[in-house]
Amino acid sequence: METIHVTIDTDGGPVSLIEFSEYLRFLRGCYVLALDQTKFEESYEEDENYDGDLAIVTAPADVLAKSIAHNITSRQLAMSPREFELYIYRELNESEELSLLDIERNNPFAIVFAGVAIALTVAVIVSGGKFQLGPTGLKVEIPPLGDGLRRLRNALVKETRRKGGTSHDL
Repeated sequence: METIHVTIDTDGGPVSLIEFSEYLRFLRGCYVLALDQTKFEESYEEDENYDGDLAIVTAPADVLAKSIAHNITSRQLAMSPREFELYIYRELNESEELSLLDIERNNPFAIVFAGVAIALTVAVIVSGGKFQLGPTGLKVEIPPLGDGLRRLRNALVKETRRKGGTSHDL
């Protein structure tokens, strides 16, 4: 488990608890999806029965994270709201769980998470954020909550047609 420092931009005004909690739900769901995708990529490298039909690229973590994030943002992995909820609430083992270690609200939010760095990096990229690996570890900047939530929702959940427009139902 790595420690990840995250900065979330705010305008300095009040932050809706609904928007904040919804953002964290979507971030966790994307984190779990990214964790699955990372395990899928790594499983081929260890498979002794691998017959060479799939191209395996051993790449640095940042390249792998961007590749997985691209698959997600290009909507290749978009799912129904009900399917996505399974990712949000899936139980993970202790070494994989995304945990909140510290939070500070000055302006912007400063949050310290513990989890699998590559999976959180993918979730951050999908939400429109940027990351930097420095001497003190992974540092992440996320756009304002509303923007990040909109990007996560658009990438992860298929729209459903409703009378009067479309909805993501989550």
